[in-house]
Amino acid sequence: YDLLLMFVRNETVAALTVPILAIVIAGTMLTWSEPRQLLLWIATILISEGILLALSRQFKRQPRATVNLQQWRRTLAAAEFLYGVCWAAIAFVKFDHANQAAYFFLFASLTVVTAIRMMFAASVMQILHAGTVPVTAALALRFLLTGEAFYIIMAVVAGGIHFYLVFLVEGLQRTALSMLDYRAHKERLIRELEEAKAASDEARQKAAEDMQRKATA
Repeated sequence: YDLLLMFVRNETVAALTVPILAIVIAGTMLTWSEPRQLLLWIATILISEGILLALSRQFKRQPRATVNLQQWRRTLAAAEFLYGVCWAAIAFVKFDHANQAAYFFLFASLTVVTAIRMMFAASVMQILHAGTVPVTAALALRFLLTGEAFYIIMAVVAGGIHFYLVFLVEGLQRTALSMLDYRAHKERLIRELEEAKAASDEARQKAAEDMQRKATA
């Protein structure tokens, strides 16, 4: 539960960050692409982001005791997959095949987006893969379709960066799990101490009452 809660908190706190980035990317891509394609893409980003935010807020409102973790994990992963597919669509926006600047900008933009989404979803690997694999796959496919050696190498680099980022995030997740285990252990110790103190106070009070009864007798 805590890992899913970390994801939805990241999503709600930084709700405007990625959409603003999408608008900046679309504005820059206007130099090489048609406005209609980019406006349609922005619309899909905003809609999918809205769905993800709505689900995240619904999860936060639901009492912890009633949460079906498996169902929520699948639901949030599906929403993140939709969001990832919408981001991946920018890779297939039409522009001049000979325009290297557009290809480089596309590579840099989607690599940054992949890194951001990995940081947001670092606590739940299922959601992380659902949101980032479509983006990297679309970027690599766009480069591979050119048939040129340089862009094929760029596709391989994109895949390598993706796997390296996953490796880093797995380390962050292990750290997060260790922190959660430590916190749970600490809370358990505090609870046991409180129970022991309550039992000690009760025994002391009972002993005092016994002594008082014997004194009056």
